[in-house]
Amino acid sequence: MFDKDTYKETFSSLHASAETLEEVMKMTHENKKIFSTKKLRALPVCAVVIALLTCTAFAVYYATTVLTYFNGDTTLIEPDIQAVNEVQKQGEYLLNVDSTLSDAHNTVIGLTIEALTDDAVTVLTNEKFRPTDILRFDPENSDGVISVTYTAVPAKEGSTKRSFSVHLAGVGSPNTLRLYLDGSPDEEAIALTLDKQIESLSVVAVPTSEISDYFIRSCELNATGLTLEVTFEAPVKADKIVEFYFRMADGSLKTLSQLCGKATNMNFRNTALVTGVQENTYLYTATFRTLIDPLQISGILMNGMEYSFIDPDYIVPAEVPSTMRPFLTPFVEVNDVFYFFAYDVCDHIGASIEKDGEQYTIRYLDKTFSFTPENRAATLNGELHDLDYPATYENNDLILSGELFALLGLKNSMYYPENGPVRAPENWLVTP
Repeated sequence: MFDKDTYKETFSSLHASAETLEEVMKMTHENKKIFSTKKLRALPVCAVVIALLTCTAFAVYYATTVLTYFNGDTTLIEPDIQAVNEVQKQGEYLLNVDSTLSDAHNTVIGLTIEALTDDAVTVLTNEKFRPTDILRFDPENSDGVISVTYTAVPAKEGSTKRSFSVHLAGVGSPNTLRLYLDGSPDEEAIALTLDKQIESLSVVAVPTSEISDYFIRSCELNATGLTLEVTFEAPVKADKIVEFYFRMADGSLKTLSQLCGKATNMNFRNTALVTGVQENTYLYTATFRTLIDPLQISGILMNGMEYSFIDPDYIVPAEVPSTMRPFLTPFVEVNDVFYFFAYDVCDHIGASIEKDGEQYTIRYLDKTFSFTPENRAATLNGELHDLDYPATYENNDLILSGELFALLGLKNSMYYPENGPVRAPENWLVTP
């Protein structure tokens, strides 16, 4: 957990309109003992304080492979990296693990694989090679089914080594994670002790919601991801709509996609059989490849209530504008291409559509999208995009291909409220 007192102090100082750089520096000096005796988790995620600290001995840079999983500035998470130097040789490969990064539900591992023979070089340098082709991961405990994604570091031409950052969803800290090169005996496995954890902002819901279909029990949020624990009335066998929103420090309200700056999906897995929590309880998770700053977020809206990350006693009824809420819109299939009705979607999200001659322009939040039906060339905020499928008409209604959802920052999925995807759906499920 973040140090709440320091979090409140930092939060208020950073967002007070009269706060000056000199006052922030003074605050940093006065809290020197806290920085020295306690690994302060809240301040490293603040861009302003980071800018100050990078000129001091407090700034730490980790040149570790684990960081390659994330995009852009990774300063927020560098103090939370666990440095490792573990090596295993088996057969034609040599494995070196140099770093790990964990929260309560996820772990990223930075590693390098070296090929020791010509045949192994051919395998390792193949563009279709995946770390899981020759590696096994065995955690002491997990949230359930483990999913693995990775990022490959570009290798130098002629190199016999390749580096990867591997993300294991469902494997968090504290934990012991064992890595094996294929063929290695159990006793020679690399045993990683995951005892360092990214601190998260969190809230636990009070069961006063009028929503009966589901209940969000808790939320954990840090720079790298979000986890919601959600309980349903019955086992989830079809698509479900779970609503939550973020209250920003400036008072505005954002959806998950708006917080991340792009369409963002969530994954879910059943936790009951593994963790012993309430039946029909699932973890909804999202990983942020581009880090967010938790100090820009003051609270979360869920179950019809607003909770504060700063003040645990702040729980008030909440209302959300209709233009931010998930909605269903007709699913249109033309010549094996999936479309949606432009005017219907724009009406739901509060976007405008302007027509000038043959050209249309959609304006939505900070996005301006211009296109002409039957023409693949389009622009988004002045940048040219070559569409896979141009806009067209269906019975004189303007329709856009499904690829346009992501360009507008909308999360979409084919909606199957019952029995799963056994046929073409009637609707898209769209989440702003």
